[in-house]
Amino acid sequence: MCAKVRNTLKSFGFAIEIPGRGNQFLVQKATLPEKEAEEVTHGGANTLEKTPGMVVIGDLVLENLIVSDGSDNWAWSLLRNAQDEVIGGGTLREGYIFECILRQLGPDGITTVGMWEFGEVWVKKISHGDFDRATSDNMIQTVTLSVSRMQKII
Repeated sequence: MCAKVRNTLKSFGFAIEIPGRGNQFLVQKATLPEKEAEEVTHGGANTLEKTPGMVVIGDLVLENLIVSDGSDNWAWSLLRNAQDEVIGGGTLREGYIFECILRQLGPDGITTVGMWEFGEVWVKKISHGDFDRATSDNMIQTVTLSVSRMQKII
């Protein structure tokens, strides 16, 4: 009887795709942004009318990313394009704004069971964990993305 080979990628339940940039990443944990319509009150006599105001969308937080296609310097490059501390500014908006798709993967790691599309996204924060030669961690720990538009596809 053959030994069963463990699928090491099974713990990566999400894939993030950046169309047009050739980057795809597997993600262990994704915290979806909250989407909320602000409440606006106005009125006349002695009652207040409540109506929806501006839509506010939070941040998309991706934890434990591993590159499945291309370089893992994408987040650093986009953050530097947005604000470069050396030159004291950033590039034009087209240099750091992008669209991305987050796919929730099924138990087989291939089938898509949920999908969200995010627009006008930019890299807000990059965090690394401790460097430890005793482990085989070779990944960006956390990337926080600022999101202006989001839509659930599946």
